[in-house]
Amino acid sequence: MGPPLRFAFCAALLACVCAQPVSHPVWPPFLEVPGLACSDGRALAAALADSSVTTALLPVDFVLRDSDFSGLALPLDIRRNFTIMGSASRPVTLDLGFVGHKVRLGGGVLLTISRVALINYRSGSAAQAPGLDLLTPGEADEPVALLRLQDCVMSYRLCFPVDLTRQYFEKFTRPPEIPGHQDVRRPASLPTAASCNNRTGAPFVDRCFPLTGLYVDAAIHGADVQPDGRTTDNRYL
Repeated sequence: MGPPLRFAFCAALLACVCAQPVSHPVWPPFLEVPGLACSDGRALAAALADSSVTTALLPVDFVLRDSDFSGLALPLDIRRNFTIMGSASRPVTLDLGFVGHKVRLGGGVLLTISRVALINYRSGSAAQAPGLDLLTPGEADEPVALLRLQDCVMSYRLCFPVDLTRQYFEKFTRPPEIPGHQDVRRPASLPTAASCNNRTGAPFVDRCFPLTGLYVDAAIHGADVQPDGRTTDNRYL
């Protein structure tokens, strides 16, 4: 493994939707890659627990539940780079169900989530504490890990005026270990091919949203909120 990853959060080409109507996004075609097909939460949990698996391919939408991790030694201690990738023609919706503290990333480990629409991933404010409920903080005596979101969609449960969101990102300093320039565009339309659709049961990425934005290149430190309201470094995002 290369030098320790001294940063917390990197999102490339991440469509962040929280609320201007948006048409159907046009996503790069899925390129066949080797991996284990996981069609439900139990299969994904098992793939994470199996040290021989490095890529989980999600062909369909599903919801992750606490019970999917029953019988496994928790938290799952991930000591290898791991990729969760949607393998459908559009981003697969992965509802993380606010499942908490089931996975710990080892020092320097890279967790990539690609071609996935994430919902219900943070029970609190993702703006206050960037991260996933699913991940427990890393060990203090190890290098921090990296969560990379690429060609993904994330839904914010709370939305703020555009000027406030600009101020929000301006206050975050890009970690010096990640060279580059913060490129966050709000509002910004996603690539479109057809009108949005709010019918019941429509795929998440096909729906209409009051506001959409685009993280072209953004890197920030992750955090968790403690019971007393303090925000602490979570060592992985």
